[in-house]
Amino acid sequence: MIPGTGIFTRSPRGVLLTVVHNREIYKLTEIVHDEDPMAFVFVHEAYQVLGEGFVPMSRFVEKVEKTENRRSTWKYRKQS
Repeated sequence: MIPGTGIFTRSPRGVLLTVVHNREIYKLTEIVHDEDPMAFVFVHEAYQVLGEGFVPMSRFVEKVEKTENRRSTWKYRKQS
C-alpha cells in the first residue's frame, strides 16, 4: 500500500500497487470491482518482474554475470 492523495478531493487515499501474471488480470479486476466499483485500475505490461513468485533474483544476477563475462572476453579478443 502506497500513501496517496485524491487529485480532486485532496483527501488521503491508499494506492494499492500489485504485479500479477497475465492470466490473473481478469481475476484481479473482478476482486477490485467487488470491493470498490468506483476504483481506478490501470494495467501496464512489465518487461520483467524479479522476485518471489516470478523470476528469482539469483537467476537474473547469474544471467547478467554471464553476459558481462562474455562481453569482457569479446573486448579482450577484439584488442588482440
